[in-house]
Amino acid sequence: MKLEALNITVEFQSRKVINELSLSLGKGELVGLIGPNGAGKTTLLKAIIGAQKYVHGELTLDGIPLQDLSQVERAKTLSYLPQAQSIEWQLQARALVMLGRFPYQQAFSPPSPDCEYAVDQALATVNATPFAFRSLHTLSGGERALVLLARTLAVGAPLILVDEPIAELDLYHQINVMQILKDKATEGVGVLAVLHDLTMAAQFMDRLILINDGSVFAEGSPKEVLTKKNLEEVYKISPHQKDLSNNSIIFPWKKVTKDV
Repeated sequence: MKLEALNITVEFQSRKVINELSLSLGKGELVGLIGPNGAGKTTLLKAIIGAQKYVHGELTLDGIPLQDLSQVERAKTLSYLPQAQSIEWQLQARALVMLGRFPYQQAFSPPSPDCEYAVDQALATVNATPFAFRSLHTLSGGERALVLLARTLAVGAPLILVDEPIAELDLYHQINVMQILKDKATEGVGVLAVLHDLTMAAQFMDRLILINDGSVFAEGSPKEVLTKKNLEEVYKISPHQKDLSNNSIIFPWKKVTKDV
């Protein structure tokens, strides 16, 4: 299954936030969407899932326009994890994860055995089983982030879009979540992840798409994208370690003080 965005343009008050941007996401790919704040990463994800209108371009799934799919078909195919969000519902963690199975459930009917199994598996995958029956309001920010990821995985979609999935997590859980996404790609799921942590992007991603000012600035392997030149031009930073061979970790960073 392949998702393609072709020449997508999104405008806010006549300003092009996304400008003729094209990308693809295929089966078994782990793709990182990177770029500075305001580059258009979140807007692009919202356009793909249908939460943001675009004025030009085309989104297709195996060649079929996404707008031709029903909401249920799209929900089963594209699973989306938004940026960290406040949760106001008085729910147990497991009940929130069960919401990910909404496309498969009949109204006013109890969850099917398949749905129960999918939820339990998702909780186990993110190591959230120990607090599955706790109220969301008793969980830490990191624990809630894991529960929201479990809800995304519970859908069982062939394509997953995640927006800053490690933003509220400590280093151990950041690595754990990145490994979970890597494992999903190995299982054949296509994963598109917005990331700000370039070290994690370099270590885990198969391919990176660097966005700047709403357009693709560079695309390729981490070694090809995270070059000194690209980092200076887009992020205004420079790596202390300049040897990027063998996907070595490019950390720490220093701020570029001169104009680039």
